[in-house]
Amino acid sequence: MQKFKIFLTSVLFLAAYMGATAQIGASEFFLEPIRSQYIPVTLNKITCVVFPVGIKPAGKGTKDVLAQKVKGTDNVLELKAARQGFAPTNLTVIGLNGRLYSLELRYEADPGICNYRVVNDSVEGYEPVTGAAEHTVLLSGLPADESVLSADADTVASASSFLRLATGSEKMRLVLQSIYIKDRLMWLRVKVKNHSLLAYPVEYVHFSIQDKKRAKRTAIQERILRPVYSSPENLIPGKDMRLLVFGFRPFTIPKHKKLVLQLSEPGGGRLLTLPVGYKTVLKTRVLQ
Repeated sequence: MQKFKIFLTSVLFLAAYMGATAQIGASEFFLEPIRSQYIPVTLNKITCVVFPVGIKPAGKGTKDVLAQKVKGTDNVLELKAARQGFAPTNLTVIGLNGRLYSLELRYEADPGICNYRVVNDSVEGYEPVTGAAEHTVLLSGLPADESVLSADADTVASASSFLRLATGSEKMRLVLQSIYIKDRLMWLRVKVKNHSLLAYPVEYVHFSIQDKKRAKRTAIQERILRPVYSSPENLIPGKDMRLLVFGFRPFTIPKHKKLVLQLSEPGGGRLLTLPVGYKTVLKTRVLQ
């Protein structure tokens, strides 16, 4: 009987030990190193690094290096030494693609290279390199660079039209031909037809969201919409037409409101006003 109790105690102790070991093993984790990239920094020159996406500097190891995004951009990091001969330090940058970029900063009195771009953005890491390759800078507030927006506008201008919302006045005609979504922007294509012999110089194009109806003696409540991209066209010759393309951040219109497009020539001469209802905006198509 005594031997059985000893055996039972041993079994219970072994089971408890194995359970505790299993719990410890289940909670273990390992750290995989993220390879840092070396960048020289100096006092009398500014070093710039162009990332493939928008960035947020997350933290640096010392105040001896000044690090910030270049004003007016989303993906360009500016580095400059705050004092000579600082000890090597590091900088962490978070990309809007979810990647963490680790940079090792060292002081050099006169580095031969001051501008880099991030390439080979993969699981294995990345390498800042230099060369004659194109360096794309993302301007703040824009979903893409200007060359992409211009190309998108050309694509929208050549795409098929599926709307026929129009207005006319004094031998001028304004037609909303299509609304597309491309590259995270809502694109409106408008045709302006001049049936007169007099050229129509475009002084301004105005977009706003207004109430459909308003009470008497009540001021118009409107919200101005400013396009991210506008066609460079500013003149509609006599007996001719032009296609105008405008890119907006996507929006919708409440049922009790309307989108109002106004086109005017200098001096408020021939003014074209085109109201667009919420149902028309909901007809927006995706442009591949």
